[in-house]
Amino acid sequence: MSSSFHARAREMFEAARFFEDNFEEFRDPAGLLCVHAAISLNDAIHFAAFAHSLRGDDHRQAVKTLIECCYRKIIKGDQWQGVTQFQELIKLKNASAYRVSRVKVETVISAFDLLQTFFACMYLQVSHESN
Repeated sequence: MSSSFHARAREMFEAARFFEDNFEEFRDPAGLLCVHAAISLNDAIHFAAFAHSLRGDDHRQAVKTLIECCYRKIIKGDQWQGVTQFQELIKLKNASAYRVSRVKVETVISAFDLLQTFFACMYLQVSHESN
């Protein structure tokens, strides 16, 4: 099951990259893809660590669980930078999903940069465990 979270995260990341040259036109879906790609990768990390998926929509709890994975040394390397990136992406979730007005292009560019860093720090942490 971890591999399905892992694959979903990768697919959403690639979809966000697809919009990279057109953030002006597709800013709302691109912003949501950035946030949800990070959430999917966090789900894969959580499943690899605890053998069960996260439940509910409280993504602040997901940040706490990611920190716990770091403390348990499940995540190695530049782990804390990844946690910081994930926290910032979660903050952008409401701005991307629930606003009446469109998301600013600068916000989407920032979200994409955060996503790239989060993936660079965390993706390989679960890729070998989930296959």
